[in-house]
Amino acid sequence: MNGYFSHDSNARNSNKLLRVRMELGAAGYGIYFMLLERLRDEDDYMSIKDYNAIAFDLRVDASQIKAVVENFGLFAFTENGKYFYSEGFNKRMSIKDEKNQTTSSSR
Repeated sequence: MNGYFSHDSNARNSNKLLRVRMELGAAGYGIYFMLLERLRDEDDYMSIKDYNAIAFDLRVDASQIKAVVENFGLFAFTENGKYFYSEGFNKRMSIKDEKNQTTSSSR
């Protein structure tokens, strides 16, 4: 399960994602989770803030990527503003990473 990350079954009802859905519809919700999937694939769970490249990957308009990343408080940015990440996602991944580390060291 290398690509696994936990996902609340009622995430769509969180205040932030409700605002995403109100403004961008289900497409915004999908973009959000596709961004998390991209972050999951990165070693440090961060993405360079290249909205055009991300939009090409996700086959959506770059303005939608920018809106989801910047307008709803779902993501944070590095001090230099070059990368974005999700604090909540990082907390979930640290729990998973700790469990994997414990399992690996006990073998």
